[in-house]
Parts: sequence; structure tokens; C-alpha cells
Amino acid sequence: MASPSASLAGIGDSPNFPTAGKALIAVMGATGSGKSSLISSITGQEGIVGHQLESETSKVGPYEMMIGSKTLILVDTPGFDDTNLSDFQVLQSIASWLETTCERGQLLSGVLYLHRITNTRIEGSARRALHLFQRICGEDNYKNVSGEDNYKNVILATTFWNKIEHCKEDGVERENRLLANEGFWKSMKDRGAQTMRLGRNYEDIVPALIEMAAKPKVTLDIQKELGDGLSLEQTMAGLFVRDDSKSINQEHEAQKAKMQKDFARGLDQQQNKIEAARQATKQKKLLLEQQASLAKIEKQKQLMEHQVELYRLNQRIKQAEIRSRLREEQDLEAREREHEQQVLASRRAAQERESRQRYGLSLTQ
Repeated sequence: MASPSASLAGIGDSPNFPTAGKALIAVMGATGSGKSSLISSITGQEGIVGHQLESETSKVGPYEMMIGSKTLILVDTPGFDDTNLSDFQVLQSIASWLETTCERGQLLSGVLYLHRITNTRIEGSARRALHLFQRICGEDNYKNVSGEDNYKNVILATTFWNKIEHCKEDGVERENRLLANEGFWKSMKDRGAQTMRLGRNYEDIVPALIEMAAKPKVTLDIQKELGDGLSLEQTMAGLFVRDDSKSINQEHEAQKAKMQKDFARGLDQQQNKIEAARQATKQKKLLLEQQASLAKIEKQKQLMEHQVELYRLNQRIKQAEIRSRLREEQDLEAREREHEQQVLASRRAAQERESRQRYGLSLTQ
């Protein structure tokens, strides 16, 4: 990568760029919004960006870049909603650095706030990060009670547009929601904040940073509060983190109670399902037993019917045999009677012949 002092030569020679001192610009935003990536890209300094989804910055770190003969210092800050630090620890780190630089008379030329355009919606963490940022800037810078548009020293940039090139209209819709909502960017933009889109080429923001560096320096409200002797916990940002943490804890407790209640309800439902399944299994078992018993009875019935049919068949066979024997006996008796009759007839005939013969003999004598 070419060094910024080489690739951006000439930009810093603008007559509006401060010729004395160094311009400090704080880079803030939620974890993962691209702060370290932006600084690494436009300063040419390696080792700022890691390759994990967790926060890459755990403390405030200034990084210098030369633009022409001038020096611009981008200050990397821990992300709000950090993966390793609490919001109060993040605020403590930022506030300590801001207090020290303010005591040394080194005021900010501006603040760059980054927001991932890839976020499909502004969740609680992104919302809290924005509200905390507004309280760090303070009343004078945010609500403009002083009558000056101090938010002209703020750039609100949406990042990672290059990752939604296939659905850019979704990004435009999300950007419009940010700009139209009083609770998001609208109030800051109405009071002079500049908005930008950043994609793969972070150097697109350099001219805007140069323009910011030429403006009068600002004292953030948290710097004024700490300078007036307030503790960090007493500042507007500290009170917000405390109240927000309390709200989050209450929300977590409510969620925990709900989860426990849901778990208990789910356990009861599961137990009811188990009991219902057990009863269903029992009923099914009884039904199967009944079906088996009925099948057994039906089988026994069929067996009995078969046995009865066999008995009837045997009886019919026996009756047929008896009738056949009776007929045979009757036929035999009939034949015997007929034979006897024939024998008797023969005897009578013989007797008659014999009688006639005797009678005829007696006549001749």
C-alpha cells in the first residue's frame, strides 16, 4: 500500500488546512463498524486490524498520517458494545484520553462516527452506542443551545457499502431510516453533521477529514464536565451508561425470569407430552392386547366351527354308511325271502306233481 503522504500529496497544501499544531480526529462507533480498518487503510499502518469478529481495539490509540507537510492524527477508540470490555470501561478509556488531551490544550478538530450499513436494523447495541456518543459530545454539540452548529465538526459515516452491492436499495432504505429518525441521525444532521457513505476505498473520506481539520476545534461536553470536577459516573455519559446498564440488567433479569418461566412451562408441557405419550402407549398396548385376545377368540371360534363342520361331515358319512348297510341288509333279506318263496313254490309244485302222479296212479288201478 502506498503511504498516505505520497498518495495524498497536495491535499494538505490547502490554505484552509491548519498550519500550526496537529489536527486530532476521534474515530468512534460500535464494535465491528470498521474503525480500525479505516485508520489502517488511510494511514498505511499495519497491525491495526485483526481477522476476528471480536473487538480489535481495547484502548485509545492515536495514529499519525502526513498529508503534504501537515499532520493529521486519527484516534482509534474501543467500540461501544465491546466483546471484552463493558460499556463503562469503554467510556472510561475514551474519557481518560479526552480529559488528558484537554488538560494539555489539545482539543479535537472533530469526531468521525461509523455505523455498519450491513446491519439490517438498528438493534439495542447500535442504538445505545449512538446515544452514548451523543452524550459524550454533549448538549452544546448536540442540542446546540449555544446557537452554534458545533455538529459541523462531526461526520456520520455508514460503512461496508461494498458488501451490499447486490442489494444496494436495502442499504439506501436503512440510511434513510437513520436520517429520518430523531432518535438516530436526524437531529445531528439538522445541526450540521455531515453524512457519508464508505465502501472498499476508505481514502474517499480524506478530503472531508481535511475540511474538518480546518474548522475551529471543539470541547466535548464530557471534557467540560470532567474539567469542572465531576467524576465520570456523574457525567451525562456516565449516568447514561449507569442507567442503561441498570435497564439492561433489569431487562436481562426479566428475560431470565421469562426464560425460567418458559423453561418451566416447556418442562411441564414436555412432561405432559411424555405422560400423554405414556398413556397413549398404554392405551395402544391395551388395544393390541384386546386385538390379540379378539384374534385368539376368533381363531378359536373358527377352529370350533371347523371341528363342528368335521363332526357334521363325519356324522353324514356315518349315516350314509348306516343307510348303505341297511339297504344291503334289506336287499339281502329280500333276496332271502324271495329265495325262500321260490323254494316253497318249488316244493309246493313238486308236492302237487307228486300228488297228481299219485292220484293218476290210483285212477288207473
